[in-house]
Amino acid sequence: MRSKFISTLLEILEEFPVIAAGFVIRESWEDKIIRSGGMDPKRIRQNFYNLKYRKIIRDHPKGFALTSKGQRWFLDLKFRQLKIRSRKWDNQWRIIIFDIPEQFKNARQVLRNKLKALDFKMIQKSVFVCPFHCENEISFLVRYLDIESYVDLVQAFSIGSKEKEFKQYYNL
Repeated sequence: MRSKFISTLLEILEEFPVIAAGFVIRESWEDKIIRSGGMDPKRIRQNFYNLKYRKIIRDHPKGFALTSKGQRWFLDLKFRQLKIRSRKWDNQWRIIIFDIPEQFKNARQVLRNKLKALDFKMIQKSVFVCPFHCENEISFLVRYLDIESYVDLVQAFSIGSKEKEFKQYYNL
């Protein structure tokens, strides 16, 4: 239930910087809408009040808004839940190339680990490949890690001699 709430909250926060007050009002039609999504309205309200108590959200004339602590919490949550949404191949490879200085070695390691978790295949220590659309996810990732100037994303129709191996890996 918790992950379903968090997924729903992420979707809402992605679309609207301010959460409408009507979302948590105890009116039956709103409860029905929430229930139709497979969630318990009482639990949703409890979760919102918990976020308010933790100073993640604050009251706003139109409902709730993220605090600065809440904005960081949201970015951390989005980072942890990051995944490649499109799993459809358009005959192009996305190649991530990076050269991150030693002073940012922690960010470099986090980037490598996250790329592996996102099902990128490593060609070299600083070159990863994926056949799916991932531009938005990579853009968010490098902004989150604050390493935009050290990471490039290249699109290519071929990745050379390893292409057959990679097509097998991704079942293309």
